[in-house]
Amino acid sequence: LAQTRKLFARQAAENFPNKRSQDGETFPEIQNWSLLESIFNDIAARRPPEVDPTAFYRGVGAEIPALPQSPDGVAPYEGFETARLLWLLEELSPPERAREVERFTALLRDPGSPLELARSLEARGFHREAIPIYDRITGTEPAEVSDVRGFFGACRQAQEFGPALSLVNRLLAGEVKSPPGLTTDYLIQNHAEFLVQARDVETLAARAQADVAIDQAGRIRGQGTYLSALARLHRNLGNEDAMLRVLAHLRDRGYASEEDRLTAAQTLRKQGKPDEALEWLKGIVLDRQQPVAEIAAIRELAALHADATPPRAAELADLGRVALDYDDSALIGDLCGALFRAGDKAAARSLMLLRARKEDSPEFRASLLFELARLELVGGDGLAEVENDLRAATEIAPTTATATATFLKLTAEHARREPQAWLAFCRSLETRPATRVTGAIGAAFVEGGLGRYAEAEAGKNLTGSDLDRVLLGLVAVGEPGVAAARELLGATVVNAATLMDGDPLRQIALYGATGDRARASELHARLLAESVSDHFRNGNQRDLSPGFEQRWPAARAFADAGFLPEARTLFAAYRRSLSRLTWEHAGFLESYGRFLIERGDFAGAEALLAPGFQKSIGLNPRVLVDLYRSWGKLNELDRRMEKLFLPSGLRLQVASLAAGSEPAVDE
Repeated sequence: LAQTRKLFARQAAENFPNKRSQDGETFPEIQNWSLLESIFNDIAARRPPEVDPTAFYRGVGAEIPALPQSPDGVAPYEGFETARLLWLLEELSPPERAREVERFTALLRDPGSPLELARSLEARGFHREAIPIYDRITGTEPAEVSDVRGFFGACRQAQEFGPALSLVNRLLAGEVKSPPGLTTDYLIQNHAEFLVQARDVETLAARAQADVAIDQAGRIRGQGTYLSALARLHRNLGNEDAMLRVLAHLRDRGYASEEDRLTAAQTLRKQGKPDEALEWLKGIVLDRQQPVAEIAAIRELAALHADATPPRAAELADLGRVALDYDDSALIGDLCGALFRAGDKAAARSLMLLRARKEDSPEFRASLLFELARLELVGGDGLAEVENDLRAATEIAPTTATATATFLKLTAEHARREPQAWLAFCRSLETRPATRVTGAIGAAFVEGGLGRYAEAEAGKNLTGSDLDRVLLGLVAVGEPGVAAARELLGATVVNAATLMDGDPLRQIALYGATGDRARASELHARLLAESVSDHFRNGNQRDLSPGFEQRWPAARAFADAGFLPEARTLFAAYRRSLSRLTWEHAGFLESYGRFLIERGDFAGAEALLAPGFQKSIGLNPRVLVDLYRSWGKLNELDRRMEKLFLPSGLRLQVASLAAGSEPAVDE
């Protein structure tokens, strides 16, 4: 720490305002402060965990005089001090952060610095700490629309509805003069949104009926907004019948959106009321204007037609033709499956082939044909009926490991019904160089000679994609193939840089399937060493080396493959590599937290997740509920949330989840 302070003081002395560089060049003061801020950020990002964070952030940079030497330097100087503050806040609890921000804000002299501070806090995920600053900026009479928008945005992200509702109520009531450009519709939208966050059913219901203003069409202004919000809140609280009543009001008054209709249909189908669900879906126009909602509606319609007695095959076929316009292969696959179950194999086949012809990627085209063959085989067809589809699929993407594995998995699942026919087909694939590997493994499986095949391949010194295809193909046929793959790996000199294209995730999956702990440990050691390198911790866009975002899924992959000690140490190493938490780390924290929950380390999971929930980085609150449910602490939920200083809106959401309610998709 002393050396770091000395180093930074030297940098500051060399770049301080009114100082010349060694070349005699004088820089403007504003540039010098920006340079010092950049230097400080570089040093702070590399602070080792064993260096006391509070001592570091209070010490490094404290030698610089508190007053800039010119008025032009005030704002950039305060920007430099803001950078120091932001790093300090990462290490403090929410109450400590609030005190630091209040103290710091009182020292600011430049008129624009408070707003810049608020925006900087939001950029780092400290939306809750930005709220008091926006509150002071808006004051008793907001001057700018942007100030109000910033205030509402901070409250929304922080899930602190109280300050936002206080301001919006005063603005709607006319107690506070609105700045130019702030519309009533905008205020109503935010009012409804924060009432949902507050779980305030009573106020939402009252506002939906209140005759506060009438628009030109003679409708209550904002009624649709409040009704839609009320329906969403009932859904969050698990009040399905109340939600359906509100959605019916929305529909009858002409306010219902496609999402509203879809929600009603999904709920009614789940309740066993297919006819009512179908009526709601009829109101959704399938014109590709809202593709996400429309694709979901097509899936619901398909489920309703497929589950009917008897299944409505003609309607499913019509739906399939409409679905072709949405460029969604997964949707077509689902519809083909529904058509097969409805007994219309011809329509299903036609639909899948039409989609395959529209697909530019050979790999995707092959996957569609493989799926068609799978559906036909599961439906009872023999190899003679699907042979053309299988041959076309293998020839479209003959050298890809995925195509090889997919075909061989089908072989393992269905060859026992017609072993001689499958053997002949595999032998025919063996005659073509591009499909030789696929056919040879398939034939060896049917004949029970996978061990001999692996022994023969081991003598060929396979490398690169050829080795990948053989290994994945062997694993795809099940236990006999896994044993053969294990034998082949043991007899092969493996280049980690080329095996599975050097992808650690694919390598881990292979080692897990074959039980190769030795190679898994070698890979684990390389990833650990990589995690402490500077380029990993502080890489930039020009650095092509893999960084945190590309690597952290490897920890979960080790766990899924059964290598639990490796997963635990790699998760911990990746957490140590993070100098601060941002929205980019939410997925990692949830994955690590669930790993600890699965292992029974509940206290460790709580300690890991708490800093993420104390910021606004998008962590899923379900993981917190799952933690306390697994721990047997749901009866202590209120006390524990208070101890963690969780925002008010998040507390209500967690409590709702714990009670068994399902939150809306957008929550």
